[in-house]
Amino acid sequence: MSSPTDKSNLSDAQRMLFLQEMANLGPSVALNFYAYEDKFLKDVEPFAKDWKPYNPRKKNAREGLSVTSLDGGLGGVPDLDSLKEFNQISGTNYDETNFTKPTSVFHGLSCVRPLLDLLAPDLGRSHLIRFGVGGHFPPHRDAFGFKANCFRVLVPIQNCHSQQFVFLMGDERLHLIPGRAYVIDTRRDHSVFSFTDQCTILVLNVIVSERSFNNLMYSVWIR
Repeated sequence: MSSPTDKSNLSDAQRMLFLQEMANLGPSVALNFYAYEDKFLKDVEPFAKDWKPYNPRKKNAREGLSVTSLDGGLGGVPDLDSLKEFNQISGTNYDETNFTKPTSVFHGLSCVRPLLDLLAPDLGRSHLIRFGVGGHFPPHRDAFGFKANCFRVLVPIQNCHSQQFVFLMGDERLHLIPGRAYVIDTRRDHSVFSFTDQCTILVLNVIVSERSFNNLMYSVWIR
């Protein structure tokens, strides 16, 4: 297995600089993109049978639907798995930058079309995650140090009001507006919990480059 492709061609120092400049704006940065829940529900209707268990070796009320994948398909392997665990079992070396081929879900999500089109040239492993009651991610960091190679964009898109969905950054709750896109600094310790079924978020890994940094910076929501 070849090593992951660094699509950005940045040095470690340059990549860390872009990540830190974004993080300087805060743990969550609202973007000037908004998705309407009713439109989202219509967009995903054709994919009702394509949801797959998310991190299937863990018992948790989570399902995923690939927006990008290795081959452009919706099989979910390994793009909806824990890449760390899959690599250990399979002897592979995948990371977020390997999953760049758009799926039919990518093409079908009209509710976030401007956001996807803007980020498409730098889009890595991306998917929808749907939680059931009690579905969660325990406290963790997605990447840190020189292994961090993506900005993380999140859209809380269905059943994500404050009584339904909690996103903690350390001990502090992030008050995310349902439908609003955010850059989240997931290098920090964070956790997620759903109190309801059909709680769905869109997660985009955006490969760090000068282009993606500028695209996100120019998209910051000025209130």
